[in-house]
Amino acid sequence: MLHYPKKAAFVVAICLTFAISTFGQSKSPSLKLSWKYKELDHQVDLSFLIKDYPRYQMPSKRQPYQNFVTEIPGYPYHLRLASILDSVAKRAGCITNLDYADFLRTFVQQTIRYQSDRTVSLENYPKYAIETLVEGWGDCEDAAILTATLFNLFGFNAVLLKYPSHVAVGIQCLYCANHIRVGTQQFAYVETTAKGWPIGKVPEKYYSKVPSVIKLKTGAVYNRNSGLYANIP
Repeated sequence: MLHYPKKAAFVVAICLTFAISTFGQSKSPSLKLSWKYKELDHQVDLSFLIKDYPRYQMPSKRQPYQNFVTEIPGYPYHLRLASILDSVAKRAGCITNLDYADFLRTFVQQTIRYQSDRTVSLENYPKYAIETLVEGWGDCEDAAILTATLFNLFGFNAVLLKYPSHVAVGIQCLYCANHIRVGTQQFAYVETTAKGWPIGKVPEKYYSKVPSVIKLKTGAVYNRNSGLYANIP
């Protein structure tokens, strides 16, 4: 396990470049995403080809939520993002499955600003993970889709938990005190819009509510490990 002095600042700047099929295309300004995990400061620089971003904006926003954890065919970059976050997680001392799940939870909670879609549109609409990252903001379903996308990329089994006025994430666990059962599987609640909210803690207003469980489509999985569960004490 890696150890760092308390309060030390550890900044990682890595460039994520999407060289899809056409080279020489101008890129959008680099996105600097910063967050704190285990007393350390982290930063990643993500850059995207301008021509690729609209591909994620154009599809209908009336699709089922589970479609938004996938990638647009021909414009893949989830695995590159996973590789970058994995390198930062390793440097931060992440070893266990729970370490990684908590690291990804912290990344989304701190880098994505909560903002309602209704500030820019008359309708509430979901976004692909890449849209939320590029724009740097989103509401509950956007942060939940991004988190679930990252969980699934890292080999965890994640679902979306839909309440009447809220969307959160469930991450499969073998042993967790407060869990939501789906068939023979159990999932720990993950709140994605409140900074510092730990995995497994259900907000009081949703504690007695039974959410609709949205199972997600399977996509690319980053080759870190297999058969992962986030076991919550």
